Amino acid sequence: MAGPPDDYQVRYGLDALAAIHTAAFQAEDECFPAPAVTVCFWVKAALGQGTQVIVNCGHRHAEEPGWSCFLHGNQLVASARGASSRAAVACPYPDDDCWHFVAVIFDTAHAAITATLDGDAAAWRASDIALRPEAPAGGHAGLTVGGYTDAAGGHFNYTFGRAGAGLLDELRVYARALTAAEIAGFAPPAGPAPCARFTSHAQEPDAPARVRFEALESGAGSICLWRWSDGEHAIGQSVERDFAYAGSYGVRLDVVDAGHRQATAERVLALGGVENPLRVTPVFTSGEGGYAAFRIPSIVRALNGDLVAFAEGRVESASDSTRTIRIVSKVSRDNGRTWGALRVVARNIVDGVEHAAMNASPVVDTVRGTGRIVLVFKKLESSEWEIAQGRGVMRTSCIFSDDHGQSWHGERDITAQVHRPAQIDAAADWRIQRPALGHAIQLQTGAQRGRLFHAGTLTRGEHSVFNSQNYVFWSDDLGETWQIGGIAPQLGLNEATAVELEDGAVMVNSRSYHDEQPTGRRAVTRAAFGDTGAVTFGDTRHDAALIDPAVQASIVRYTWRHETQYGGKSRIVFANPSHPRARKRMTVRLSADDGQSWAFAKVVDPGPAAYSDLVVQTDMQIGLLYERGNQGGIWYVSFTLDWLTDGQDTLRQQEGTG
Repeated sequence: MAGPPDDYQVRYGLDALAAIHTAAFQAEDECFPAPAVTVCFWVKAALGQGTQVIVNCGHRHAEEPGWSCFLHGNQLVASARGASSRAAVACPYPDDDCWHFVAVIFDTAHAAITATLDGDAAAWRASDIALRPEAPAGGHAGLTVGGYTDAAGGHFNYTFGRAGAGLLDELRVYARALTAAEIAGFAPPAGPAPCARFTSHAQEPDAPARVRFEALESGAGSICLWRWSDGEHAIGQSVERDFAYAGSYGVRLDVVDAGHRQATAERVLALGGVENPLRVTPVFTSGEGGYAAFRIPSIVRALNGDLVAFAEGRVESASDSTRTIRIVSKVSRDNGRTWGALRVVARNIVDGVEHAAMNASPVVDTVRGTGRIVLVFKKLESSEWEIAQGRGVMRTSCIFSDDHGQSWHGERDITAQVHRPAQIDAAADWRIQRPALGHAIQLQTGAQRGRLFHAGTLTRGEHSVFNSQNYVFWSDDLGETWQIGGIAPQLGLNEATAVELEDGAVMVNSRSYHDEQPTGRRAVTRAAFGDTGAVTFGDTRHDAALIDPAVQASIVRYTWRHETQYGGKSRIVFANPSHPRARKRMTVRLSADDGQSWAFAKVVDPGPAAYSDLVVQTDMQIGLLYERGNQGGIWYVSFTLDWLTDGQDTLRQQEGTG
């Protein structure tokens, strides 16, 4: 039997596509305008992950022509949209942990589809399952493999392959319709299954240790795939990795031969030595209380010492555009060891229909001693993409708690005070408007002492969400009234977080884009108050130390220079997923010079991680509330200054041990 035809337009193997476990693989120039296109690939998928786009071309929004192959539940779907028509076919995908061969012929002119799975076309049926991209036109138009990672960067919705939940090999795209005989040429030759055995050798018997893993007798042309129970992955016959702490680590080796037959070997690696001092506690777990997912964490310490955590409870899905979203909270009275019942803080109900209440941004009054928690959040009945295009209005509300987060009252609409909406074709037409993601701050020094300060985000006119700007707004009467402070001129900044500096200025730290593409670094802007109280923004710089995959981050003042009981040092803590492309490797950093440099850094979680918020506990441990990926729930961990700095910086007073 003849092998596969070699007149393909593109061909990518597992070596090129392995990176999809952290970010989508994109080929900018591959758009395939031919009247017929054949897409072939070997796939190994994990079901139960919702919608997972395997390969996509075009189709950046619901009306744009293009084609996609994706998993929807246990269905494998091929979908195409032409200039005036669409079609989709689907078949059951086997839940057998094996590799399968898929070939799909797209008649791009007429949106007609012919598909086979392992050479069989009989199981495919016409389908009404449709892929509904969230990104607007202007995103990536070419070939995207391994997840429909939208232009915002790193979103895990519609993702195939992330965190090892799917593998792809021998992806080929032809600018013609292959014949049945040509597709049959992809069938693997008969042969025995490969052998999977491996050895491990630790250079040290106890952690921290470097361990080498080596596959034995893998066979010519075979690929060795490694996975560990802590979420790490590797490819190669011989690989090394470091283990920081003692524990039992599951190790799995998959050996895949040229015919995509697979053998698996598993064992447990036990290491003694240094125990992990961090204890990560679940706070908001997907599925809890009937919510599909929880996202966008924020946290404050109440005046009585309780920790009050907030999140968006997303009812239908983890998507930003899911219709029903509520602001929910939990309270911990023991520094994050345990958490109380789930409470609904705010909802958005219009004419009896529930919509989205999002972006909980709390702050606690400590200056005046009332302990009032003021929570600012947004409401919307349309998606942000629609609002950015002038369809729909984003509104802002605030609500109060005077009993340390146990109950909430006095919700009011403050849109007219902090937003300038619904002025289409006017220069002042603000479309998207967000408060700070994570906690806001109460200023502690100078003439503005006691002010509730938010670093928000807005878009003006036709600017997209990736050409947004930071702006600030505040309240000088604990949330009774609000005013806009000023707009930072730099475009491409959003999801800001703020911290007060020793001289009374505020450092605004932002997610950053240039020409609508992520910069890979955090943007920093100084906001200072003049004699009249007006705010002035300095130049925006990109902090080379703060690597960022385009995601929200968190920052908090830990100690002030005047606090002699804590050594008389100025300290700021920052947290984000420290990776240039992928939302993983949650890292915390310490600055002793008001954010000019970051002398210490520690990885809290090497796995999937996204949005976060920081808080200082009553025992002076630093707390971090963070997402373990889009659907991994929201977790809490705390640590000491001694741990963060490896003992090089400690507080004078005895630190807590909780």
